[in-house]
Amino acid sequence: MGAPDRRVGMRFYGGHCMRRLYAVLFTLVAVVSTGLPAQANPIDRLAPGHWYKVPGSFMKDVAPQPYDSKVRNIIDAWSGAAFDTKRHRLVVWGGGHNDYWGNELYVFDVNTLRWQRLNDPYWPAKDFGWGVGVTVLPDGSPGSRHTYDGMVYLPVQDRLWESGGSIWRSGNGVQDTEEFDFSTLKWEHKLRAPHAADGVATGYDPVSGHVFMYWCGWLTEYDPVADTWATRGQAACNSSFVGAVDPVNRKFVVLGRGKAYVYALSSSGSIARQDLGAVGDGASVMMNANAPGFVYDPAIGKFVGWAGGTEVYTLDLSVSPPRWSRIPAAADNTVTPTPPAHNGTYGRWQYVPSKNVFILVNGVDQDVYFYKLSSARAASPTSGSSSPAPTASLSLGVDKGTVVSGSGVRLTWNGGNVSRCTASGGWSGAKAVSGSEGVGPLSADRVFTLTCSGSSGSVARSVAVSVTPAPSTSSPPSTSSAPSTSSPASPAGGGVSGPAKPVLSSPGSGVGVRVRIAGAAFSDTDAGAT
Repeated sequence: MGAPDRRVGMRFYGGHCMRRLYAVLFTLVAVVSTGLPAQANPIDRLAPGHWYKVPGSFMKDVAPQPYDSKVRNIIDAWSGAAFDTKRHRLVVWGGGHNDYWGNELYVFDVNTLRWQRLNDPYWPAKDFGWGVGVTVLPDGSPGSRHTYDGMVYLPVQDRLWESGGSIWRSGNGVQDTEEFDFSTLKWEHKLRAPHAADGVATGYDPVSGHVFMYWCGWLTEYDPVADTWATRGQAACNSSFVGAVDPVNRKFVVLGRGKAYVYALSSSGSIARQDLGAVGDGASVMMNANAPGFVYDPAIGKFVGWAGGTEVYTLDLSVSPPRWSRIPAAADNTVTPTPPAHNGTYGRWQYVPSKNVFILVNGVDQDVYFYKLSSARAASPTSGSSSPAPTASLSLGVDKGTVVSGSGVRLTWNGGNVSRCTASGGWSGAKAVSGSEGVGPLSADRVFTLTCSGSSGSVARSVAVSVTPAPSTSSPPSTSSAPSTSSPASPAGGGVSGPAKPVLSSPGSGVGVRVRIAGAAFSDTDAGAT
């Protein structure tokens, strides 16, 4: 019998040792990963009146490669942003004219404090000749453009919405409207705006779920459910403002470059443009600023604006005349944000509901900033005392106050500093802290109540809907055998008339293509852009 092959035993012994070593290492890794606390988000510790700079938070670090220096114009060239409240992200999109060809989107996550590029640009657009303005590219995505204040986040549809702008590479103003689906990372083209081009200002109304847009004296309203536009007013032409909606006082404010206007929102009819006529410390600063940061803060029920430096300004529409208040930074604040972009801040100053802070970015090669404001500082800006937590707030609205029996209504609500909501009265059940819901058919008058609560307290709102009897459909007995001479009813139409949306297909090609060359009806006001 031959000697045993020791190599087999050695292999077995070695394998046994390696398995034991792997087990020990796995145990150590598990202990370390579960035993260490998660790193706290510094935004959660931000004190009222203080700024915070996120170190190393340059948007350009996630730009397409090879890097194009024109990426800086995604922010520098008249472009804004919106805030995705579901994922807690600032969404930035811009470029256009002769400034940048790429149409990719960027997001900054307030939980991870990191930038991410959601998609790639349409690379062939880089080689478009001067004067070419393709609004819808062969891959179905919209062409790059100055976005101004033309973007909002639609919380019910969970989409980014944009309209108007100045297109790459011609600079022509466009009326296109599109939505970006965050789940599919695809664009969907909607009905074109009846009045839009470069320099639009928009505001999302959580009560109606609609978008109000101002351009060159025109006020228009977009319904994202029906995909329809309605023209609500016309006045003397001036543009390049920023806008926001106060859902509680039912006002849409646009301002900047020496003007400040207000619209009293209603469900139908024409709405007159009125001078804001605000007073107080900051009225001239905000009105004369070049597209400053301007958003509504539901925690304090006021607009909050930023035009540079460490101070902010609040606008209270619950008093007459409306009043601005200057809110200085805390005495021990040590952080100062970078100056506003030369061509305006637009939507890159946004309120973050989940953190009760504001986010700001002024350049692709600059850090992101956060600012904390509290209701106590806003009410008493000179007080040196510490500020309590913000109070709970809630707006609840209905699209129609009176309906015919058998019809329905749509309720829209938006809660601030609350974590749960419950419906009662004409509806019931747990509800999200913000949203929109259709209710009906209704056969009798109803009162709809929503109660929301959280660590900041509880708040309730109610709206009433009146129901009228449906008109009789029976006809009186005929007194003549003569045939009727009435004309057939015309088919009902909806929205503002205009060109139908082209189908995204090319017959016989098998490829979905839609290309539109922007007309020269409107020229860009920033012809000197480089």
